[in-house]
Amino acid sequence: MKGFTLESLHQLAYLTSCVLLTILYSTSITILYSVKSMKARLGIIPALLLVFSLISLFLSKSQSSRSELMIIISA
Repeated sequence: MKGFTLESLHQLAYLTSCVLLTILYSTSITILYSVKSMKARLGIIPALLLVFSLISLFLSKSQSSRSELMIIISA
């Protein structure tokens, strides 16, 4: 049996992160749809944005992409 190459592990990690972020976005829409209070929705939105930002920062590949991501988040 052939071992995994570094490139194949990178591709697997990239695919996993794309699927994970898609699931999180879909879940956030469902959460916001199910909450009826507008004040609660306004409180949930920043929390979800923080979760998305931290996960994206954690899953980014290189230091340059992390720097770009931090610039986008701070805007």
